Amino acid sequence: MLIDGTVPRAPVTRYSPAGVPVSRFMLEHDSHQTEAGRARQVTCRIPVVAAGIELAGVVAELGTKRVVRVEGFLCRDGYRRENEVVLHANRIGFPDTID
Repeated sequence: MLIDGTVPRAPVTRYSPAGVPVSRFMLEHDSHQTEAGRARQVTCRIPVVAAGIELAGVVAELGTKRVVRVEGFLCRDGYRRENEVVLHANRIGFPDTID
């Protein structure tokens, strides 16, 4: 999954017991899409989880209201929240750096 959006608040980073940085932030997406032959505006907020040293440097550079591109996969948010999903990031960059 590949999605663009803005980060409304600074990411929060914590460390796992093994010392792995795990950052969480919201991604606000706003775009125009076509559905059933009609144009519509799409807006949503998606929680993002970015784990690992490779992503920690990029997450530290994320400024609020800057457009970022996140590539990753959807997964439920924990074992008890089976109806809530988060986007687990594999790559984070800016629209001109990720194809």
